[in-house]
This record gives sequence, structure tokens and C-alpha cells, in this order.
Amino acid sequence: MDFLSATVLLFIIMDPLGNIPVFHALLNRYPRGQRLRIIAREMLVAYGVLVGFLVAGETILGYL
Repeated sequence: MDFLSATVLLFIIMDPLGNIPVFHALLNRYPRGQRLRIIAREMLVAYGVLVGFLVAGETILGYL
């Protein structure tokens, strides 16, 4: 249950729907298919970073 809660929280923090206008303005010159691939890739990278800190954040802070 904690993982599901964290996943929903991270999805809300990433706000993919709120970022649509920003990505659209920045990627307007690319064809639609390539634009969708870029957006999906960047969302996965951001999600991976957030999950990485969720899993190892306490250890990283302890080290610092």
C-alpha cells in the first residue's frame, strides 16, 4: 500500500497535465510522433529520479 501511495504522490508532484503547455511550446517544431516520444522519455527520467530518491533518499541525506 505504501508503494501505491508513493506512486500516486509522485504522479501528482510531476503534474503531467500541467506541463503539457510548456512541452508543447518548447517542442512545437518537432513532428507529433517525435514530440510524444520526447515527452514520454522525459517523464520516465523524471519519475526514475523521484523513485530513486524515494528509495535511497534517507541514505543519501545520511551520507551528506
